[in-house]
Amino acid sequence: MAENVDAKTLLDDLKSLRYFTGESDEFWPEYLKNVALLCKSPFAVSFVWKTQEKEWGVLNAVGLDGELKDFQSEIIQMGLAVSQRAMQNGFAYDRQRLKWIKFSQPTSLAFKLDEMRDSTSDIVIFVLVDRIKTTDFNELVIRTQLIADIPKTYTMPLQEMNAESSDGFDDVLEITSNVINEKKFILACMKLVSDLAVRFSCSRVSIGWQKKEYVETIAISHLESFEKNTDAITELENVLEESFDQDEEILVPVMNDNGTIVNSHLSYLRKNGLTELLSLPIRVDEKPIGVLLFEKLDEPFNDYDLMVLRLASNQISYIMQNLYFSDQWFYQKMARSFKKSLEWIFGPEKTLIKLISVLLSLFLIYICIYKWEHKIEVGADLATKNIAFVSAPYDAVVHEVLAYSGDKVKKGDLLLTFDTEELYLKETEARSDVIRYDRESQKARASRKLADMGIAKARKLQVETKLKRIQYYLSQSKVYSPFDGIIVEGNKEDLLGAPISKGDLIFKIVRPTDMFLKLKINEKYVDEIKIGDMGKLALLSRPNVRFSFIIDKIIPVAEVDSKAGNIFVIKAKFQEEPKEWWRPGMSGIAKIEVGEKPIIWIFTHKLMDSIRLYFWW
Repeated sequence: MAENVDAKTLLDDLKSLRYFTGESDEFWPEYLKNVALLCKSPFAVSFVWKTQEKEWGVLNAVGLDGELKDFQSEIIQMGLAVSQRAMQNGFAYDRQRLKWIKFSQPTSLAFKLDEMRDSTSDIVIFVLVDRIKTTDFNELVIRTQLIADIPKTYTMPLQEMNAESSDGFDDVLEITSNVINEKKFILACMKLVSDLAVRFSCSRVSIGWQKKEYVETIAISHLESFEKNTDAITELENVLEESFDQDEEILVPVMNDNGTIVNSHLSYLRKNGLTELLSLPIRVDEKPIGVLLFEKLDEPFNDYDLMVLRLASNQISYIMQNLYFSDQWFYQKMARSFKKSLEWIFGPEKTLIKLISVLLSLFLIYICIYKWEHKIEVGADLATKNIAFVSAPYDAVVHEVLAYSGDKVKKGDLLLTFDTEELYLKETEARSDVIRYDRESQKARASRKLADMGIAKARKLQVETKLKRIQYYLSQSKVYSPFDGIIVEGNKEDLLGAPISKGDLIFKIVRPTDMFLKLKINEKYVDEIKIGDMGKLALLSRPNVRFSFIIDKIIPVAEVDSKAGNIFVIKAKFQEEPKEWWRPGMSGIAKIEVGEKPIIWIFTHKLMDSIRLYFWW
């Protein structure tokens, strides 16, 4: 739908639709096509609100085929959302975030058409525009309002259509089209005054523009150039300034009853022998920026002429202002931008926004100048040096378990017993063997069989050694706690009746004294930490309580963590006595104080370090 069509052709097509005599099936696609071209939209959709049924419907659409075919449903939903508000306000718009359209600021725009003759429904047109500049967008909204009456005139009888055409919109569109394609402000002014002079049969039309505190003559119809320092131009500018200073439309010799000063106008009228003299301020945001001056030598202006001129002056105001600013030198643009900034800062409007801006500025100054204590956040675990690993002294079967994981035990408390029945049987058997080999030895000595005696003594010694080992096992069949502490590993359900091999871990007992903090810090921050740095710890079990610690030792060799990558282990000691509820293995978050840093550095140093690593060379 994005076609390159010159403004005059487009305006002629829109004008011809006012007198269109074909069927509605032909009118609506043609009308929507021209609306899309006027708004530079890839599509145009007309929605109809059925008053009796109280529901929306799609009347017609153009541009939704081809590349936009897959997004028809999204476009319809987007159009219905903005059309609801357009029904109340005449027009409505919403900024959109769309990936399928190459617009820098895609904005959905909907405008309501003028109410049609004998109609029980309302129609809203929906388009998608690129809102690059606010002024251009405002101008686009005005354009849509100027063409909103075309379907109404199409549905009217011919005589009514001719009567309504006196609203002057066609003339306004033609006047606007003469300047909209110009790139230079001076040329646009010259073209504008010459067109107005011919169109309204004026002897001369002039345009003046605000330059600092004065109004300067920019262009005069039928004159390519003129001397600005002549008396005639001075008198002309006095007339322009009289209208500009009062921000009033002045028409003489018609008497004004509203107290408007018209001395310069009357003097100029008499001196030049004019029939009528009209001054029209050109306003932007209800403030005058220039003045159009019309001089008549023959017929005075009628009501239709005055209405068209007023509409035209409003329509061209934003266009002329944009041309004026874009045609300035670079330093002038910078000065204007600086002046507008100062006016906005020190002006009485938008107090809340200014307050927020001031507070934001103070905040930026604060974070750039002042410093905070920089803290490095790391994971931490409680650890202790007093840990006992109770293991099985020999291969055995657990007979009885008297302690559980989590129990507090004292030194010498019985924790577990092994099944000793087999050991006692082996002990009895070994004692019998000792007696038997002792007798064999005595018998061999009596028979003077020295070899047999030696063999018997050796076997006796062997059995005595086995007996000692059995007796040792029996002495180790009961497991006692080596010190006061807490059992942290060893469950009755897993141990009772289970066979255990020599060296297997049975219990793990810790003594919650001499507690220290074990910190795991990423290698990125290890260079910022030194022995003696202070910090605070918050345990997950009691996050509302803080415990102070001091860095005691930094292990200089990195370890590999599956999640954090390379880490360094740091040990810290507490500056207070361990609490009774502390348990080895408890985890939490530790914050190490490494000195004061600028606030902005604290917020941005991670990002800056990443950027430096990514873009280094």
